[in-house]
Amino acid sequence: MKKFLIVMIVLLIFLAIGQVIYYKTRSNNISSNGLENFYLEDSAQEEKLLEIKGLDSIYNEYSPKISMEKLQKNMYKFIESISSLKNEIHNLNTEQLKSYFQENNTFIMQNYYINSEEEFIMIGKQLQNIFNANDVVLYEYGMELASISQLQNGIICFNMIFTFDNDIALKVKVNLSQTSDNMLITSASDLDKIYDTYTGNIKKIEVLDKISTFVKNISNLKTATSLKSENEKREYFTINNELMQELGITTQDDFISVAYQINNMKWTYGNTAFKNYSINYESLRNEEDYTSFEVKLYFSDENEMHLIISISNDENVEKPIKIKGNNQDILDKIHELDPNINLNEIDINNLNQ
Repeated sequence: MKKFLIVMIVLLIFLAIGQVIYYKTRSNNISSNGLENFYLEDSAQEEKLLEIKGLDSIYNEYSPKISMEKLQKNMYKFIESISSLKNEIHNLNTEQLKSYFQENNTFIMQNYYINSEEEFIMIGKQLQNIFNANDVVLYEYGMELASISQLQNGIICFNMIFTFDNDIALKVKVNLSQTSDNMLITSASDLDKIYDTYTGNIKKIEVLDKISTFVKNISNLKTATSLKSENEKREYFTINNELMQELGITTQDDFISVAYQINNMKWTYGNTAFKNYSINYESLRNEEDYTSFEVKLYFSDENEMHLIISISNDENVEKPIKIKGNNQDILDKIHELDPNINLNEIDINNLNQ
């Protein structure tokens, strides 16, 4: 009997050890899923860390109060939670994004570290642009070390860029404190960078809404201008002046430059679909009453539209936002084909005739 009890005890010990090994191995397999795919299927009980290259230099130089480990956990939670956020806000317009923030502001602060309506909308608009034509995307992450700066009142900021496989990036600024372990995340898109120097009264959201309105009308503009003469296009502008103002097209010449961009695309049986856009901060120019910058619209079949958006510097300007086609690249191609041609003698508005 004694030997029997000893054998049973030994068997139970081995069984217990086997269970420990099994669950430990299973746990390790779960936690090794990593960030290769944007859809992180497992919400493991233990908090995961987002490895951030160059983070040591921030702590060595600026000493934020939040621990490095907690910051990495927070950033992991931020990027992990975005997959569900993008599904919820995918089709929301600006007013609906405002309502979403007002109804969920506590949750948004706890999971995304965003505490203002404007910042939530700007980050939401970035997500909508990234996922407009992609259901599943992959991303890499990196940090702009050159953008690190210590602001007043002990606030330390650095930018993080999450680059997706459609070459569109989510750009955010992480704000840390030297006196508390709280943190905030704000938008750091190229449009946000433009507004770091822009001094006028046009809001960032107004610019994004103008781009959205323009995109929704591209197909109709294509139908209205395809195979039309210059005079017919000018007449269309005059007849539809109210629509033109809504789109930000303020002159006949600007409309013809836009029509050229539209008609220069390869429309595939009418199925050419808009994918996303990019704003070129490097193109920023201050031109008396307006601040201007380039915007590219990307479509299926590798089509692109190149635009220039101008926002007024003075609130008394009659036309606050203007859009026209950016046809400089066409002139550059002409010059490349014939370096001796006088580009000043070319009427860009008539290139598609």
